[in-house]
Amino acid sequence: MLAHRWLVGLLLMLPAARQEDRPLRVAWTPPTTLDPARGATLADARVQAALFEGLVTFGSDHHTPEAGMAERWDRSEDGLTWTFRLRESKWSDDEPVTAGDFVFAWRRLLDPATGAAYPDALRNLRHVGAYADSIRAQLLADDLAASASFEGRDDDFRFLVRAGRKNLVPRLERLLARAAGWAKQKLEEALVLAKTRNEIHPKDLGFEAVDSRTLRLSLERPAPWLLDSLGFMALFPVPEKRVRALGARWADPRIVVTNGPYRIEKSEERSMTLARVRGNGPERVVLEWLPPDEALKRFRNREVDWLDGESIPPKELMKVAQEKEFHYFDLWGTWFLRLNASREPFRKREVRRALAHATDRTPLVELVRCNSWSSMVPPGFSGYVGAEGPRFSRASAMEWLLKGYVDVTAIPKIEFLVPEGSRAVAERLQEQWEKILGIEVRILGMRGPAYARALAKGAYDVALAAWVGEAFDPSSFLEPWTREPGVWRNEDFEKLVAAAQTEKDEKRRLEFLSRAERLLIAEECAAIPLWVMGSFHLISARVKGVVPNAFGRVLLRHVAMAR
Repeated sequence: MLAHRWLVGLLLMLPAARQEDRPLRVAWTPPTTLDPARGATLADARVQAALFEGLVTFGSDHHTPEAGMAERWDRSEDGLTWTFRLRESKWSDDEPVTAGDFVFAWRRLLDPATGAAYPDALRNLRHVGAYADSIRAQLLADDLAASASFEGRDDDFRFLVRAGRKNLVPRLERLLARAAGWAKQKLEEALVLAKTRNEIHPKDLGFEAVDSRTLRLSLERPAPWLLDSLGFMALFPVPEKRVRALGARWADPRIVVTNGPYRIEKSEERSMTLARVRGNGPERVVLEWLPPDEALKRFRNREVDWLDGESIPPKELMKVAQEKEFHYFDLWGTWFLRLNASREPFRKREVRRALAHATDRTPLVELVRCNSWSSMVPPGFSGYVGAEGPRFSRASAMEWLLKGYVDVTAIPKIEFLVPEGSRAVAERLQEQWEKILGIEVRILGMRGPAYARALAKGAYDVALAAWVGEAFDPSSFLEPWTREPGVWRNEDFEKLVAAAQTEKDEKRRLEFLSRAERLLIAEECAAIPLWVMGSFHLISARVKGVVPNAFGRVLLRHVAMAR
């Protein structure tokens, strides 16, 4: 009898043991890079958050900052100086993680040669904004000086950073005297930056390694969201020795050195296996890069536990969305239309407003499967009352258009810049605008790098764009517009943003930002919000600990497999 009970107990234990050893298998979109500075997508963020760790990480709610590489920190009474003490830790090659690795990573983030996706992530630190602006002015001068023509081309920037170069103002003035069109507009912008900003040397930037385990940050102004932003992938450390030795090759998945809760155990063409280094979470995670049809089939067969939105076949989405294992949540990001107020016909505020009234979001959100939104700042920030742009109205659209152009046949053809993969949305908008306003619209679809260059240069009349907040604060959607003088400039808007930056009373700070947003989208109509970014997944009921959150964070250390 005892032997029988012992055998039954053993048999009951075996499935649990097998379940515990079973890896978490996911079919996610493959990351474009493992380099934190160059990561730009949710696919990048999901994998990088497993392989790297910043000063802070986040709790089980995927929102509350808690100790990461920094074991503790303190700040000065005025909130302008933060000191972080790093815990003892090592890179996956057994070299220690140091404060110098953070300094190196952040200087590298600001170097245009890196090709960073979010170079403004540090802008709130002392002198960083001025340093970034001086680089922009210098790069623009170098690019235009190297061009055979000053009419503006799609050539790549040469990415020459010459910090501290003297005589930039007279050089820009000489170039400006010969420039026209796009080049003149951009040189005027660069000249403003060069005259009003002092050139800053990297050693003067607001972050320094006091010693190997102490990092000190100096801010331009208090930032209530600082801890939240320090968990952003762009601010992860990188191993200085490896990056200097290998250059861009350092992030190759076969040789990359990491400091996160997981390391890469095996990397193959269609998969990557991660092994847990510390903390909780599945012991192993197998990431597979599968075509959507195959991914869904394997999910149905319980061979894969988790599919991200891009791995769900579009033709199956409506059906899948009705299932219990389907999960959707809004993200801290907005898709919108950017109108170039330096070009006709959008120099006229009336025409910008006409386009806003002629934009019907309903058929667009049916295509993208996200939630319609008429504010620049996404929902979810407590205490902030966002502004709303003009409502869709055919009559109002024509009324405002005639205020801008008595003769609508004089309106020039509109060039509509869109990223690759967004043509269906662009065609819906093209159809609306041509039918309602009677204007001719030409769609300019471009791939990632070319699209990004055209967007940065203002080489469009209207552009479909997206913005993800770098920090959980409304200011992250408004402050960037103060750095777009070549596309749209409004002194009242800039004054409101500046007032919010120095306002200590939170209620008044948010009121300033709300008024600024109203100017941007309701009065000036420099942008037309369309929808809130969304994230959807198919997740097996066996997978626990996945929490909807505004940044779409996936922290494997909080994930568990049910027995």
